[in-house]
Amino acid sequence: EELTPENHKARFDSLEEIYSNINNEIRITDEDICVLEIQISKLKVKSDVVIREFNTYIEELEEFSLPKISDIEDFDEEYHSNLLVALSSKKKKLRQIQDEVETDLSSINTIKLEVGLQKEELNNLMKELELQKMEFQNIERNMKEEEINLDSKILSLKDKCYNLDQKNHSPQIRSLIDKFNKLEGIRDQKREKLDERKQEIEEFLESAMEISCSYVEKMTQMNTMDMDKKIESLKSS
Repeated sequence: EELTPENHKARFDSLEEIYSNINNEIRITDEDICVLEIQISKLKVKSDVVIREFNTYIEELEEFSLPKISDIEDFDEEYHSNLLVALSSKKKKLRQIQDEVETDLSSINTIKLEVGLQKEELNNLMKELELQKMEFQNIERNMKEEEINLDSKILSLKDKCYNLDQKNHSPQIRSLIDKFNKLEGIRDQKREKLDERKQEIEEFLESAMEISCSYVEKMTQMNTMDMDKKIESLKSS
Protein backbone atom coordinates (compact mmCIF):
# COMPACT_ATOMS: atom_id res chain seq x y z
CA GLU A 1 0.00 0.00 0.00
CA GLU A 2 1.35 3.41 -0.97
CA LEU A 3 2.24 5.61 1.99
CA THR A 4 0.28 8.88 1.90
CA PRO A 5 -0.37 11.76 4.32
CA GLU A 6 -3.82 10.26 4.94
CA ASN A 7 -2.73 6.72 5.86
CA HIS A 8 0.73 7.28 7.32
CA LYS A 9 -0.58 7.41 10.91
CA ALA A 10 -2.32 4.04 10.55
CA ARG A 11 0.78 2.59 8.93
CA PHE A 12 2.95 3.95 11.71
CA ASP A 13 0.64 2.58 14.42
CA SER A 14 0.76 -0.81 12.70
CA LEU A 15 4.54 -0.70 12.62
CA GLU A 16 4.60 0.37 16.26
CA GLU A 17 2.43 -2.63 17.22
CA ILE A 18 4.65 -5.00 15.23
CA TYR A 19 7.72 -3.55 16.88
CA SER A 20 6.12 -3.89 20.32
CA ASN A 21 5.44 -7.58 19.68
CA ILE A 22 8.95 -8.20 18.41
CA ASN A 23 10.44 -6.29 21.32
CA ASN A 24 8.90 -8.84 23.70
CA GLU A 25 11.20 -11.44 22.18
CA ILE A 26 14.98 -11.72 22.64
CA ARG A 27 16.92 -8.70 21.43
CA ILE A 28 20.63 -8.07 21.76
CA THR A 29 23.28 -5.45 21.07
CA ASP A 30 26.75 -5.52 19.57
CA GLU A 31 28.10 -5.18 23.09
CA ASP A 32 26.29 -8.37 24.11
CA ILE A 33 27.80 -10.14 21.09
CA CYS A 34 31.31 -9.01 22.07
CA VAL A 35 30.82 -10.13 25.68
CA LEU A 36 29.60 -13.53 24.53
CA GLU A 37 32.49 -14.00 22.09
CA ILE A 38 35.02 -13.07 24.78
CA GLN A 39 33.45 -15.53 27.24
CA ILE A 40 33.40 -18.27 24.61
CA SER A 41 37.07 -17.65 23.79
CA LYS A 42 38.02 -17.85 27.48
CA LEU A 43 36.02 -21.04 27.93
CA LYS A 44 37.59 -22.54 24.82
CA VAL A 45 41.10 -21.81 26.11
CA LYS A 46 40.30 -23.31 29.53
CA SER A 47 38.67 -26.35 27.96
CA ASP A 48 41.56 -26.90 25.56
CA VAL A 49 43.97 -26.93 28.49
CA VAL A 50 41.84 -29.40 30.43
CA ILE A 51 41.36 -31.62 27.38
CA ARG A 52 45.12 -31.70 26.74
CA GLU A 53 45.62 -32.74 30.36
CA PHE A 54 42.98 -35.44 29.93
CA ASN A 55 44.69 -36.77 26.85
CA THR A 56 48.02 -36.84 28.66
CA TYR A 57 46.52 -38.73 31.58
CA ILE A 58 44.77 -41.15 29.27
CA GLU A 59 47.97 -41.80 27.30
CA GLU A 60 49.81 -42.46 30.54
CA LEU A 61 47.07 -44.83 31.66
CA GLU A 62 47.11 -46.66 28.34
CA GLU A 63 50.89 -47.08 28.59
CA PHE A 64 50.64 -48.31 32.20
CA SER A 65 51.46 -51.96 32.73
CA LEU A 66 52.45 -54.14 35.65
CA PRO A 67 56.20 -54.32 36.17
CA LYS A 68 57.84 -57.67 36.04
CA ILE A 69 57.64 -59.54 39.32
CA SER A 70 61.38 -60.07 39.20
CA ASP A 71 61.90 -56.29 39.29
CA ILE A 72 59.93 -55.85 42.53
CA GLU A 73 61.15 -57.04 45.88
CA ASP A 74 57.84 -56.73 47.75
CA PHE A 75 55.30 -57.39 45.02
CA ASP A 76 51.69 -57.16 46.20
CA GLU A 77 49.55 -58.64 43.45
CA GLU A 78 46.24 -57.64 45.09
CA TYR A 79 47.40 -54.03 45.56
CA HIS A 80 48.46 -53.71 41.94
CA SER A 81 45.24 -55.36 40.79
CA ASN A 82 43.18 -52.87 42.77
CA LEU A 83 45.35 -50.04 41.44
CA LEU A 84 44.65 -51.09 37.87
CA VAL A 85 40.90 -51.20 38.56
CA ALA A 86 41.01 -47.73 40.14
CA LEU A 87 43.04 -46.30 37.26
CA SER A 88 40.71 -47.88 34.72
CA SER A 89 37.71 -46.33 36.49
CA LYS A 90 39.49 -42.98 36.59
CA LYS A 91 40.24 -43.23 32.89
CA LYS A 92 36.58 -43.95 32.14
CA LYS A 93 35.47 -40.99 34.26
CA LEU A 94 37.96 -38.64 32.58
CA ARG A 95 36.76 -39.64 29.14
CA GLN A 96 33.15 -39.15 30.23
CA ILE A 97 33.87 -35.65 31.56
CA GLN A 98 35.86 -34.86 28.42
CA ASP A 99 32.79 -35.75 26.35
CA GLU A 100 30.70 -33.44 28.56
CA VAL A 101 33.15 -30.58 27.99
CA GLU A 102 33.00 -31.13 24.23
CA THR A 103 29.20 -31.15 24.41
CA ASP A 104 29.20 -27.88 26.37
CA LEU A 105 31.52 -26.28 23.82
CA SER A 106 29.18 -27.40 21.06
CA SER A 107 26.25 -25.85 22.96
CA ILE A 108 28.15 -22.57 23.28
CA ASN A 109 28.82 -22.52 19.54
CA THR A 110 25.11 -23.12 18.96
CA ILE A 111 24.29 -20.21 21.26
CA LYS A 112 26.75 -18.03 19.35
CA LEU A 113 25.02 -18.95 16.08
CA GLU A 114 21.60 -18.10 17.56
CA VAL A 115 22.97 -14.79 18.77
CA GLY A 116 24.18 -14.03 15.26
CA LEU A 117 20.73 -14.76 13.86
CA GLN A 118 19.13 -12.51 16.47
CA LYS A 119 21.57 -9.74 15.55
CA GLU A 120 20.72 -10.11 11.86
CA GLU A 121 17.00 -9.97 12.63
CA LEU A 122 17.52 -6.88 14.75
CA ASN A 123 19.51 -5.20 11.98
CA ASN A 124 16.69 -5.95 9.53
CA LEU A 125 14.23 -4.30 11.92
CA MET A 126 16.47 -1.25 12.17
CA LYS A 127 16.63 -1.03 8.37
CA GLU A 128 12.83 -1.19 8.20
CA LEU A 129 12.54 1.55 10.78
CA GLU A 130 15.01 3.69 8.86
CA LEU A 131 12.98 3.22 5.68
CA GLN A 132 9.81 4.20 7.52
CA LYS A 133 11.59 7.23 8.92
CA MET A 134 12.62 8.27 5.41
CA GLU A 135 9.04 7.83 4.18
CA PHE A 136 7.71 9.95 7.04
CA GLN A 137 10.30 12.62 6.24
CA ASN A 138 9.27 12.57 2.57
CA ILE A 139 5.61 12.96 3.57
CA GLU A 140 6.50 15.84 5.86
CA ARG A 141 8.56 17.51 3.13
CA ASN A 142 5.76 17.13 0.56
CA MET A 143 3.18 18.45 3.02
CA LYS A 144 5.36 21.47 3.76
CA GLU A 145 5.75 22.16 0.04
CA GLU A 146 1.99 21.95 -0.43
CA GLU A 147 1.49 24.12 2.62
CA ILE A 148 3.85 26.76 1.25
CA ASN A 149 2.02 26.78 -2.08
CA LEU A 150 -1.34 26.98 -0.32
CA ASP A 151 -0.13 29.78 1.96
CA SER A 152 1.06 31.71 -1.06
CA LYS A 153 -2.33 31.38 -2.77
CA ILE A 154 -4.21 32.28 0.42
CA LEU A 155 -2.08 35.39 0.99
CA SER A 156 -2.54 36.44 -2.61
CA LEU A 157 -6.32 36.06 -2.42
CA LYS A 158 -6.40 37.72 0.99
CA ASP A 159 -4.49 40.73 -0.32
CA LYS A 160 -6.92 41.05 -3.20
CA CYS A 161 -9.84 40.90 -0.77
CA TYR A 162 -8.28 43.61 1.40
CA ASN A 163 -7.82 45.80 -1.65
CA LEU A 164 -11.42 45.25 -2.69
CA ASP A 165 -12.62 45.88 0.86
CA GLN A 166 -10.78 49.19 1.00
CA LYS A 167 -12.44 50.23 -2.23
CA ASN A 168 -15.96 48.89 -1.77
CA HIS A 169 -16.38 48.07 1.94
CA SER A 170 -18.54 45.13 0.93
CA PRO A 171 -19.97 42.90 3.72
CA GLN A 172 -19.45 39.89 1.46
CA ILE A 173 -15.75 40.65 1.06
CA ARG A 174 -15.42 41.28 4.81
CA SER A 175 -17.02 37.86 5.42
CA LEU A 176 -14.58 36.30 2.97
CA ILE A 177 -11.64 37.87 4.83
CA ASP A 178 -12.97 36.43 8.10
CA LYS A 179 -13.10 32.99 6.49
CA PHE A 180 -9.49 33.38 5.37
CA ASN A 181 -8.53 34.21 8.96
CA LYS A 182 -10.34 31.10 10.23
CA LEU A 183 -8.63 29.02 7.55
CA GLU A 184 -5.24 30.25 8.74
CA GLY A 185 -6.18 29.28 12.30
CA ILE A 186 -7.13 25.76 11.18
CA ARG A 187 -3.88 25.51 9.24
CA ASP A 188 -1.86 26.49 12.31
CA GLN A 189 -3.66 23.85 14.40
CA LYS A 190 -2.91 21.15 11.85
CA ARG A 191 0.71 22.27 11.75
CA GLU A 192 0.94 21.89 15.53
CA LYS A 193 -0.56 18.40 15.35
CA LEU A 194 1.87 17.48 12.59
CA ASP A 195 4.80 18.69 14.69
CA GLU A 196 3.52 16.68 17.67
CA ARG A 197 3.19 13.56 15.53
CA LYS A 198 6.66 14.13 14.14
CA GLN A 199 8.02 14.34 17.69
CA GLU A 200 6.27 11.07 18.60
CA ILE A 201 7.75 9.36 15.55
CA GLU A 202 11.25 10.62 16.32
CA GLU A 203 11.00 9.50 19.95
CA PHE A 204 9.77 6.07 18.89
CA LEU A 205 12.56 5.64 16.33
CA GLU A 206 15.14 6.77 18.87
CA SER A 207 13.79 4.24 21.36
CA ALA A 208 13.84 1.51 18.73
CA MET A 209 17.48 2.24 17.92
CA GLU A 210 18.43 1.69 21.58
CA ILE A 211 17.00 -1.83 21.84
CA SER A 212 18.93 -4.06 24.23
CA CYS A 213 18.25 -7.13 26.30
CA SER A 214 20.07 -8.78 29.22
CA TYR A 215 19.17 -12.27 27.98
CA VAL A 216 22.51 -12.91 26.28
CA GLU A 217 24.48 -11.61 29.25
CA LYS A 218 22.56 -13.81 31.68
CA MET A 219 22.83 -16.77 29.34
CA THR A 220 26.58 -16.23 28.98
CA GLN A 221 27.07 -15.92 32.73
CA MET A 222 25.08 -19.09 33.30
CA ASN A 223 27.12 -21.09 30.78
CA THR A 224 30.38 -19.59 32.04
CA MET A 225 29.61 -20.50 35.65
CA ASP A 226 28.57 -24.01 34.62
CA MET A 227 31.74 -24.53 32.59
CA ASP A 228 33.94 -23.09 35.35
CA LYS A 229 32.43 -25.52 37.85
CA LYS A 230 33.11 -28.45 35.52
CA ILE A 231 36.70 -27.33 34.92
CA GLU A 232 37.38 -26.84 38.63
CA SER A 233 35.85 -30.26 39.31
CA LEU A 234 38.14 -31.81 36.72
CA LYS A 235 41.21 -30.09 38.12
CA SER A 236 40.39 -31.21 41.65
CA SER A 237 39.86 -34.75 40.39
